[in-house]
Amino acid sequence: MRASLLLLGILTLAGCASQSGPAGTASPSSVLGDLFSADPKLLGTRWVWGDSSTASGRQPAPRSGIYLLDFSSAQFIRVTADCNRGSAKYTLDGKAFKAGPVALTRMACAPGGQAGRFTAELARAERAEIKDGELLLSQTAATASTMRFLALQSRRYECAGKLKFGLVDLPGKDVALEFDGRYYRAAAVTVASGVAYEGQGVRFHGKGDEAMLDLGEQALRGCKLQPGKS
Repeated sequence: MRASLLLLGILTLAGCASQSGPAGTASPSSVLGDLFSADPKLLGTRWVWGDSSTASGRQPAPRSGIYLLDFSSAQFIRVTADCNRGSAKYTLDGKAFKAGPVALTRMACAPGGQAGRFTAELARAERAEIKDGELLLSQTAATASTMRFLALQSRRYECAGKLKFGLVDLPGKDVALEFDGRYYRAAAVTVASGVAYEGQGVRFHGKGDEAMLDLGEQALRGCKLQPGKS
């Protein structure tokens, strides 16, 4: 009988502690909140691959194709690798990071892409850290590689018919034109006035806050730059 009462008392005290906790100690609900808000804060962020580095040096991202990570979900990364798109499951516990296999579309990309290298390095990453506004995905071994990502910045345009597209800054002077869930890499070309980019069958021409986008079979006209960046 005494043993039963003692056990009941211990369980009662444990239940009280789990609900409120002593002064200076977080309750389980607040600990859970800290887990999902702990640095790095990846949810809702998008990143463009800048380069990878090892003890032997730094290797820039390819100058062809597009390589992006989009953490729009708490469980999946949306991945753009060269000309293909897909997703991968990921986990983040503090700074401990793990990405699963990337399932990509199978479009034939232009020569020079390195989607295999990109997805392989992503799969080997074990740690995520945001430092000086950049995302670093690295392995724990001292000799392993670190992938460096730049925060994706895009200027948004709205055109006639409520169609929208984005102009994304890439490392160097190239841009990616984002329309209907796809990205097109384009390089700067000389024009008499304003700025223009061409590549992968698309052409952008902008002057001030106005722009047009030619997608070959579709042309977006009367486009206006929207306030802010995303």
